Amino acid sequence: MAKDPFMIAQRPTVSAGYRIFRWLVRSWLGYGSGKVRALEPESAPEGGPAVLVVGHPGTFHEALTLVAACECQLRCLVERQQVRGSVQRFIAWGLSMCLFETHGENLRRAVETASNSLGRIASRTAG
Repeated sequence: MAKDPFMIAQRPTVSAGYRIFRWLVRSWLGYGSGKVRALEPESAPEGGPAVLVVGHPGTFHEALTLVAACECQLRCLVERQQVRGSVQRFIAWGLSMCLFETHGENLRRAVETASNSLGRIASRTAG
């Protein structure tokens, strides 16, 4: 698909609170594990919503790494038992992570919350 030369690329809308929490995560990961970078960023869509899928059970640290590597605002689904302690819960809250239990209705609600959030983003970018 050819790009429209008259289309002005829009930066994804990211809330101020999310940017602050992402900066904290980037600072922490940058000092602790070296540079955080995305491999093959050209394969990501330039605008609109996207779904990133981890092919194995993800951890809280992996969710933080995704947040640090991406410029757009993410909604990460993270198993509740992966988020330990009040500091990690505060960071998860600040990054709008959806915490879920691996069984029961809680998982279904977490997926619905993330889907609804993705739908709202898609409707804002389409208009």
